[in-house]
Amino acid sequence: MEDIIGIVFNNWSGLKMSIEHGMGGNNYSVSEKLLNMINIIMDNLNSTNYSWENISDNLDDIMDNEFNTLLEDNSSDEVAKVICELYLLWKNGDQENINIRLNKFQEKTPLQNKYQMLPPPVPQQRNNIESDTAGNTYEVEEMPDDGWTEVKYRR
Repeated sequence: MEDIIGIVFNNWSGLKMSIEHGMGGNNYSVSEKLLNMINIIMDNLNSTNYSWENISDNLDDIMDNEFNTLLEDNSSDEVAKVICELYLLWKNGDQENINIRLNKFQEKTPLQNKYQMLPPPVPQQRNNIESDTAGNTYEVEEMPDDGWTEVKYRR
């Protein structure tokens, strides 16, 4: 079912545009967020009283909190309804009708496959030794990862 949700997500222009515009962070962050999003939706579907409204609310919250995107087009309602319809078919073992529905989508691969879980990049440290006009020597370590520069006094 996770792949089915991923295919629906891959056809959701609001989510894809947010990712393409960098609203989800780097590929590693996007991968984590997509997997988390799918897990939340799966938890909703596996609860005894799930509804497309609850799923839509969760999608809105995730898009706002994780992708910095406020949806004003009610697309989360449409996505939630499609996911619920496909879930019912999946739960009943109706693979034929799932395939018919999925074949209507333009994109046929799960979005999470595009953002494979790769380890985060290891920050590269670069040591520079600099001197000031008084002759004091400093070691400067740059960490490009977080944008901060650490300056250490050296004698």
